[in-house]
Amino acid sequence: MIIAVQDPEAWFAIFYVLSFAVSLLLFIVFATKSKIPVRSVLLTLTAVSLCMIVGSRLSTIPVSEWGKIIVTGNFEGYQDRHAVGGLLFGLAGFILCQKVLVLNKTIINLYAWITPVGLGIQKIGCFLNGCCFGKPSDLPWSVQYARSTNAHFHHWINGLIDENALLSLRVHPVQLYEAILFLTISFIVWRSLRFWRRRWSALIFSLCLLAAFRFFMEFLRDAAVPANTFTTTFGINPVQWFLLAMAAACSLGLILTEKSSKTVFQGHQEAEPTLRVLSLFVLSVSVVIYVFRNLFTSFELISLNIRFIPAILLTAYYVFRSLK
Repeated sequence: MIIAVQDPEAWFAIFYVLSFAVSLLLFIVFATKSKIPVRSVLLTLTAVSLCMIVGSRLSTIPVSEWGKIIVTGNFEGYQDRHAVGGLLFGLAGFILCQKVLVLNKTIINLYAWITPVGLGIQKIGCFLNGCCFGKPSDLPWSVQYARSTNAHFHHWINGLIDENALLSLRVHPVQLYEAILFLTISFIVWRSLRFWRRRWSALIFSLCLLAAFRFFMEFLRDAAVPANTFTTTFGINPVQWFLLAMAAACSLGLILTEKSSKTVFQGHQEAEPTLRVLSLFVLSVSVVIYVFRNLFTSFELISLNIRFIPAILLTAYYVFRSLK
C-alpha cells in the first residue's frame, strides 16, 4: 500500500483536533448521564490537555534547557513530540484536578477509558503524516510513503533509498497497530469497570495496559523515531525500560489498591469546589496557556480552546448564579 496524501501535515492536524473533539463529546455525554457538573469536566479536560501538550514537547527537550525555553518562549529547534511524556504530564494534571476540583469516581473511570480513544484517533493522523513510522517490513500489509514525509526523508538521509526515489522502503504500519490497540484497551477498560472496587483502580489498570502495550510496540518502531535514538541495553532502549518499570509499578499498585481496606489516594469528600477555587483554577490555567503560548501550534490551540472557552462560559454562569 502506498500512502500519498496531499499535505500530510494538514491531515495530522485534522486528526489531532478530532481526537480532542471526540473525547470531549464522550466526556460530556457520559458526564451528563451521570449528572456530573459539565463545567468541572471541561475544566479538568482543559488542564489535562494543557499538561499533555506541554509534556509531549518538554519530554523531548533536555531538562537543563527547560528554564531557558520557558523564560524566552523560544522553542525553535524543538518540534518533536513524545506520547509517553504527554501521557505522564497529563496524568499529573489529572491528579491535581482531582485534588482541586474534587472529582468523583465516575470522572476518573471516564478518563481511564476515554483517553485511549483520543490517543487512537491521533495515531491515524500519524499514519497519514508518515511520522512515528515502523521498521522496514515485507509483510503483505506493509506500506510505503511518498516524498515530503518523515519516513521517506529518514530513509533517504540514511542512504537506504536513492535521492530520486519516489517512495520510501516498505515499513510496518505501526501507527495503525497502535490505533487498533488503543481502541482495544479502551474497550477492555470500559468492560472491566464493574469489577474494580476502588476509586483509582480503573485508571491504574488502563495505565498498566498502555505501558505494556507501548513497551512491545517500540520493537516495531523505526530507529529514526526520536524515542529510539538512545543506546540500548540487552536490546531494550531507555524508554522501554521506563515503560516496563511503569507497567510493573502499576500492576503492583493495582493489587495493593484492590486489597487495601481503604481507597488509595482517597482525597477529600466529594463536594462542589468553592467559587474562589473555581476562579483561581481558571486564572491559573489562563496564565499557563499565556506562558507557553509560543509552544503551541494553531491546531493545538484549537484543541485547547474547544474545551477551555466553554469551560470559562459555564464557570462564569455558575459563579453569576451563585452570587445572585
